[in-house]
Amino acid sequence: MPHEAALAWDAPLQQLLVSRVLDGYGLLDHTGKCLASFGSLSTELWCGGSSNSSSDQELVAATAAATGGEDLPPAARQLLMLFNSTATPDHLDICGQQAIIVQQSDSSVYAVSRGKQLGLTAHYLPAGILVAVFSKPQLLQTVAPQLEAACDRLRQG
Repeated sequence: MPHEAALAWDAPLQQLLVSRVLDGYGLLDHTGKCLASFGSLSTELWCGGSSNSSSDQELVAATAAATGGEDLPPAARQLLMLFNSTATPDHLDICGQQAIIVQQSDSSVYAVSRGKQLGLTAHYLPAGILVAVFSKPQLLQTVAPQLEAACDRLRQG
């Protein structure tokens, strides 16, 4: 269960979830530990376990120093790599789909899956990394401005 203090930030995001603009969202701290997750990201960000794939092993090795060796879910490791590595991936495997990164800055990442079935945004904020997912009929062009507005409010405190 997330801390009460961590929930003060999420009222606009809860509204987007309830209105079905978002399928899920979560907040990771800067080491990749999940602080809160809702909707379809609950399983993605809270689950742990190990993987035998070489790309997952590379992610574990690359983030071990930043996380103090903590075992993180694959989705959390990928999201952490977006903002804590010079070698960022060109796609993310999340919610059972591969989302291709279509735009990236120092503080935001936008990705969509094939056929735009799934969209993902990740934002580096003072409180941590905010990640949100959405699916058709929602489009990145309509969801991104709403999430950017929520992130602007979070950046201002």
